Amino acid sequence: KMPQHPTLANANFVVADTDPLMFNIAIDLGINTIYLNQYHDNNLSDIFNNISKVCIIVGLGGYTGSKYAIRLTQIAKDCNIESIAIFATIPFSFELKTHIERAHLSCQGLSALCDNNLFIYQNDELINKYPELNFLNAFNIADSEIAKGLDSFLFKTT
Repeated sequence: KMPQHPTLANANFVVADTDPLMFNIAIDLGINTIYLNQYHDNNLSDIFNNISKVCIIVGLGGYTGSKYAIRLTQIAKDCNIESIAIFATIPFSFELKTHIERAHLSCQGLSALCDNNLFIYQNDELINKYPELNFLNAFNIADSEIAKGLDSFLFKTT
């Protein structure tokens, strides 16, 4: 669900995904969408034309999110975007070790690109904060936590 706020009236949302089903849903909703293909990078810098602030929300650990979070952040920096923020989740400790390792490597790369606006959400920490957390509601709670951080970043008055 796209954020609803008067300040976002002129916002340009772009959904980037590798899942054809999610890609088609976003298109059906009228959302500007790019299909990320691991075998062919689109001219991704085009999505940053006339943009001043970029927020990348990503689940790290999988190949696509880990690769494209770094790639899109670097492209945004190369396009001289004024403000870039990354909101990323780290897999639960019970998930595949390779996913956890890939997520931590991605965090290191992202930190080197935009350390002051890198917001990491450890899924394991959600278990401590929300005792009712289970696999069925974990993603909704993580989304809620990210939405709070995103709201703070987009609408800070400093």
